[in-house]
Amino acid sequence: MHSQHEHIHLLIQRYRSGLATQDEVRQLMTCLQSGEDTEYIEAIISEGLLDTDIPKAMATSPRMEKKMEDLFKQIKKKQNPTRSIRKYLTIAAAIISFAFLTLYIYKSFNLNTEEQRIADIQTDDISPGGNRATITLSDGTVIELAKDQQGIIASGTQLSYADGQKLLEADKDIQFATMTTPRGGQYQITLPDGTKAWLNAASSLRYPSRFNNNERKVTLEGEAYFEVAPDKEHPFIVESNGQSVEVLGTGFNVNAYRDERQSLTTLAHGSIRINTADESKSIILKPGEQAAVEGKEIKVKQVEVDEYTAWRNGKISLSQADLSGIIRQIERWY
Repeated sequence: MHSQHEHIHLLIQRYRSGLATQDEVRQLMTCLQSGEDTEYIEAIISEGLLDTDIPKAMATSPRMEKKMEDLFKQIKKKQNPTRSIRKYLTIAAAIISFAFLTLYIYKSFNLNTEEQRIADIQTDDISPGGNRATITLSDGTVIELAKDQQGIIASGTQLSYADGQKLLEADKDIQFATMTTPRGGQYQITLPDGTKAWLNAASSLRYPSRFNNNERKVTLEGEAYFEVAPDKEHPFIVESNGQSVEVLGTGFNVNAYRDERQSLTTLAHGSIRINTADESKSIILKPGEQAAVEGKEIKVKQVEVDEYTAWRNGKISLSQADLSGIIRQIERWY
């Protein structure tokens, strides 16, 4: 283990100094993604940031540099310098490390010529989050949604943008549709019953063109925030990775990416019931509570709701994430 730690330390030092080979960058990426030696890696990364503003080897983008300057200013205002600064510096370091490791690997290994690499390096900075999504209809039709629109309204077979502009008015029966966001994309949709859903990056929401008489059911992969239109006679059900959420009218966030160990449901207001996929266990959440579903187990705890809904405002909250979780979240945004 000691020799492994020395090797990781060397890789980080070489990467920071800009001397890392392609093979060493691959090794470091593997270490970051594996989740092993997390505490040691966090300590090593944060040590190099305690006495500096921004690692010069990483400050290659004016936009990223400005973001990091603002973050470091916030960090230095923390009242508990030992725990808080190290905690937030670790987060900042993980963000920088993964973002630039990803860019380095993409530019170094996926481009064909040196001229292409140079041209790509000089292009605009990558920015997280944007209005990007597609709608796939049950007949196979794929519609790319406008980036300058805030969301769409689905009403039967008709689709329109939030500003009233018509998007689709189908003559034939469309049984269901799926909204899909790419990495770095977000979009809002108003469902046929008036429920509003905000879809986070790398997610999809499958919904019927008309809800039946018994229930309102949608299927989610990834993450979304819902403001459910009240209807006591027709429960609203969100089926996602390993769980189902049943509500009458409320606001809540569901994080159910397939690459996450747990599915997290965070209740902002109202009341919801969480069921495991096999319905062997269920629990009712209160506002400010979060349910973590893993297999047949459900664990509930109090949380700061804003930390789990910050993505709706274009922010990434990582205060409760470990290093491997940070990497997965950054990967979906960049």
